[in-house]
Amino acid sequence: MKMRMTKRQADIYRRRLLKLAAFLRTLPAKRFNFGHWVGEDWRGDDDLSCGTTACALGWATTIPAFRRLGLRMEREGCDHPVCQGEEWENVAGPIFGLNTIEARWLFVSREDDEDSHYDRWGGSQTKRLPRTATAKLVAKYIEQFVKSWKPEKQEESSPLPFSYPSDH
Repeated sequence: MKMRMTKRQADIYRRRLLKLAAFLRTLPAKRFNFGHWVGEDWRGDDDLSCGTTACALGWATTIPAFRRLGLRMEREGCDHPVCQGEEWENVAGPIFGLNTIEARWLFVSREDDEDSHYDRWGGSQTKRLPRTATAKLVAKYIEQFVKSWKPEKQEESSPLPFSYPSDH
């Protein structure tokens, strides 16, 4: 069973998620693609300065505070974010305090996620963001999640109590 995190830990994770959301709001629309970790034209630049696209977690790998924590984009068969050798789903825990379900809910489009275990918590796939979501919409989604997320008050992570942003 997951240990309850302290209020201080939860606040750190909230600030990190909000930092990512603020960064996403600054991205030009043409540089964001919620359906891919990083574009096929990525040449391996840590800062994605080659002009490629990336998703929210892909762009998180360019933020210096998260890079100091070990978050990187790696080329190994499928280009994807990693942290200290861990795959992307396990990256969301140490960086953002999210469990696997929460990470998938925030960082994977409904079309790209075959997992159906969200329904056990009442999290309908239709409330998840589509592959066509913009960086600003993903930022709003993250901010809405942070407002309702209370990890310090529960043994297990919450049943994703927020709904799809209204201006999609």
